[in-house]
Amino acid sequence: MLEWMHDDIINQWFKYPFSEMTLEKVEEFIRSANELDESRHFAITNEKDEYCGTISLKKIDLINSSAELAIVLRHECHGTGMAEAAFNDILNVAFFSYSLHKVYLNVLCDNERAINFYKKVGMREEGEFRDAVKIKNSFKNLKWFGIIKGEQINKLKDGVMLDDVLVKPSRVKLKKTDSSKNTSMVEITIHEGKNHEVKRLFESVGFLVDKLTRERIGIFNLEGLKSG
Repeated sequence: MLEWMHDDIINQWFKYPFSEMTLEKVEEFIRSANELDESRHFAITNEKDEYCGTISLKKIDLINSSAELAIVLRHECHGTGMAEAAFNDILNVAFFSYSLHKVYLNVLCDNERAINFYKKVGMREEGEFRDAVKIKNSFKNLKWFGIIKGEQINKLKDGVMLDDVLVKPSRVKLKKTDSSKNTSMVEITIHEGKNHEVKRLFESVGFLVDKLTRERIGIFNLEGLKSG
C-alpha cells in the first residue's frame, strides 16, 4: 500500500497528501479500516494473493441508499483487468449485500485514464464542479459519476469482448430483483450460444448465473411443450 502512496504517478490524482504517509500510519489504517459503519475497504489481490490495490465503499448512507466508491491500484497492475473485476465485485456488495440504490464517485477532470475507465465499466457522467478542490496551490475541477442498481446490466447491450470477439445480445431486460436473496431475473436474447456464452456474458459484468432457462430456439418455444 505504501508503494502506491509514494508513487508520484498515482498520488498526483488525489487531494490527500499520500506521499506523507508512513508505515506506521498505513498499519493503523489497516487495523481500523472497517471499524466505521459508513466505510468498507477491500484489498485487491492477484492470483498469488499479493496486494495490488484497494477498493472502498465510503459514506455508506442507508437512509438515502447510496455510497461513494474509491479505487486505487499499484502502477504495475494497471491494464491487467483487475480494476474492472474489483469494480464489478464492489457493485455486487453495494447493490446486493447492502441493498443500496446508487454508487457514485468523483475524479479530477484531467485524469483522462480514470474517466475512460469509469465510462467503460458503465458509470454515467452526472456533472462537473468547478474549482472544487485545491491541490498544490492549484484549483481543480471534479467530474461526478454514478451508477444505479441494475444499470450494470446495460453494459451487455453495448456488447462485451469474449475471446477477442465482440458479443452483443439483441435484447437484455431486467425483469425483477430479490434483494433478500441477492438475485435478479434477466431476460436475454442471443443468436448463438456456444461455449457457455450466456454465463460468460454475465460473468464479464460481475454476475454469476444461478439458473438458466431456455425459452425459445428460433421459431420454437416452450409453450405447450411436454416434459421429456
